[in-house]
Amino acid sequence: MGHIAHAQDLESDADYVNAHNIARCNVSTRVSLPNVVWDDYLGHFARVYAYQRTDCKLIHSGDNSFGENIFVSDRDINDTDAVKLWVNHKRYYDSSRNKCVGGECHQYTQIVWRKSVSIGCYKVKCKNGGTFVICYYAPRGNILGEAPY
Repeated sequence: MGHIAHAQDLESDADYVNAHNIARCNVSTRVSLPNVVWDDYLGHFARVYAYQRTDCKLIHSGDNSFGENIFVSDRDINDTDAVKLWVNHKRYYDSSRNKCVGGECHQYTQIVWRKSVSIGCYKVKCKNGGTFVICYYAPRGNILGEAPY
């Protein structure tokens, strides 16, 4: 069997950062969040785990050292499609009650977690032709009892 995963370039890293920062800028007119920056250490760990998921199974790494978002598609996707999907979960986040209402929102709250200012993401092509994407965040967000911003 050949090598199925592909390397990610610096342009992709910047795409992930930009997609996250756009989401953080669009939280609310009353909220100003710091920008995230690319972290090579997190990028390395994202790459290592992504290579383990070329089976395209939607399984979290189990490492609670970092925040984590994962995404699986049955087709090849743009580097930032996963981020856009996570951001679309904003509609389920009720900031006045700090809870998800009507759907899953924790991927979104991780993206806009004020203290999570470093990210590393990676995308691999799966054996079935699909795509697996992972982003790690530091410091970790989605702390029980705390609001993201």
